[in-house]
Amino acid sequence: GNLIKAIGIMLYNTLTRRRVRGSTELATAE
Repeated sequence: GNLIKAIGIMLYNTLTRRRVRGSTELATAE
């Protein structure tokens, strides 16, 4: 459901944040 999708996005953002901080900040804004 949407909860699983939200968790997946959160995990993805956490992983990508370690590589690039700027782009993830823009992504989390939405």
